[in-house]
Amino acid sequence: MAAAWNCLNLFVTHLMQTGMSLLLSFVRTGHMGQPVTVMVAIGGMGHAILLIACVMHFLELRPGIRQWGQFLAGGLLSIAYLALAVILTTGHGV
Repeated sequence: MAAAWNCLNLFVTHLMQTGMSLLLSFVRTGHMGQPVTVMVAIGGMGHAILLIACVMHFLELRPGIRQWGQFLAGGLLSIAYLALAVILTTGHGV
């Protein structure tokens, strides 16, 4: 889910880039224009840390073929769950 959310905000909406720009501007000037966009960037950084930590721990387990399959299947199921949630809550396709 974190990977899908980060990819959406990095490559489709570009909210993470805009949020980082606004965050750096806030640090320099003390003025925050769009706090919601800054929250997207901060959430994206948290997701990146979470993703890196999960992959590092998974690799420490020295996974075999079966564990890699379970890892990838879990990722695909979480993305399918996100798509289903979007469809059911918004009435729109993904």
